[in-house]
Amino acid sequence: MLHILRWATVFLAFLATSALPVASDTLFEDLEIRAPELQISLRESHSGDPGRWHFSLVVHKSGDSTGSNLPTHEVIIDQKNTCMAYWGARPGGKSNPENRIFPTANLIPQGEPTDAKLKDKVTEIFRGLTPKKAKGFPIASGGFVNCLDWTMMAMQALRGAGYVSETDLAKFTTVFAEKNEELRKVTDPSTLEVCGLSSRALNGKPSPACQRKKASKAKSKPIAVPRLPKASALRKPVRNLNPQPRAGVRAPQGRGVARKG
Repeated sequence: MLHILRWATVFLAFLATSALPVASDTLFEDLEIRAPELQISLRESHSGDPGRWHFSLVVHKSGDSTGSNLPTHEVIIDQKNTCMAYWGARPGGKSNPENRIFPTANLIPQGEPTDAKLKDKVTEIFRGLTPKKAKGFPIASGGFVNCLDWTMMAMQALRGAGYVSETDLAKFTTVFAEKNEELRKVTDPSTLEVCGLSSRALNGKPSPACQRKKASKAKSKPIAVPRLPKASALRKPVRNLNPQPRAGVRAPQGRGVARKG
């Protein structure tokens, strides 16, 4: 009986506690589950500069300063492999007042519970744009994927996977149409020159790709075997450098023939 009374007391105490009002501003941080609220923006740097004009994508929280040192998603020149390469989110560096962010799209989570998971998914999609078994997008004098081309490809991939809306994608398409032709005219010659693919950079010399091929062939050459002396040279008598004079005969001097004493 006493045991039953104890359990009844505990049960009544539990009901009384659960019935207490909870303040509306009470936060349960450990139990909080929310949908990510991230945006992606197009960033332009050093507009009009042939060697520095550049476009990239920035994933950020709503309200973040667009000129701050946020990680960027971009393709940059890889001189070693003569391509435009993507290496994941890169540190943004110092804040640059010349950086312009436009336009901006809301990222729509597809089941990712946190900002970090959503950022990882975006990076995964961007990595998938690079051709298989390639270091990047090849740079050639006949045309190549530049930085703005890549940002448009990236946004279209996000749209295809449901991470941005058609309305937001249209903002990026508008900027691409306005900027791409001018960007190519200004920056393509500089890019080709950096990669050694322009006539000015080559100056009669082979391109870096050709030089690498020649170097690889040189490494595969067999080791040269030293030439042996001709047979006629081997038949010549070897001069005695320490002659022992015989009785009644003097050692030869110079090129003369030995004389009797």
